[in-house]
Amino acid sequence: MYPPISPPAGIPARPVDSTKRQLRELFAWFQSVIPERLAILQSAIRATPAGASWAADNSLESLRGLDEWFLDHVAFIPRQTPEPIRLRGRQVATVDYDLTGETFTRSFDCGICWGQSLIASDPAFKWDVLLNVSVRNTSYGHAVVRGLGRNYIDPVSYFVTKAHGKIQGSRNLRPLNGLHEPMVQVLRGNPPPEFQYVPNT
Repeated sequence: MYPPISPPAGIPARPVDSTKRQLRELFAWFQSVIPERLAILQSAIRATPAGASWAADNSLESLRGLDEWFLDHVAFIPRQTPEPIRLRGRQVATVDYDLTGETFTRSFDCGICWGQSLIASDPAFKWDVLLNVSVRNTSYGHAVVRGLGRNYIDPVSYFVTKAHGKIQGSRNLRPLNGLHEPMVQVLRGNPPPEFQYVPNT
């Protein structure tokens, strides 16, 4: 079993249900567990034949191995009752599964690893808790990598989204080692043309 995370008790699961004080407390916990979670991740990847020599060393090669390991360990549980997804009152999709707890935990750890690699790319980058945006923003209250100005990346949510893409058979799962440098430029405020749509408000 992949070792679970243990966030502080008493903080609602959804950031929109939490106070800013609770979100700051959760972020302090997040920062405190980074070394432990990276060690757990490295041990898990090294336990596989393809990752025996893997290290969280911020290299593009390490990101390639991280990405491959993550996609090999995405799992889900079918829902007995599918949930309709509506947009402006019209059903546009149906959700018939949930990600497993281990998949969420792996997303958390892989997000930390990629976040550390982003931070290693520029001394101006740092972890921050995203509070200066609308609560409707899907990254509100999350731990993000803050770049220059208002630019940020939400690495944990990236892996959660990628897990959903893998389950849904998406053909647009761009390799992480090819995404890293464009995201560094996004954080610096100079996104490549194909990434100029990335929301930062």
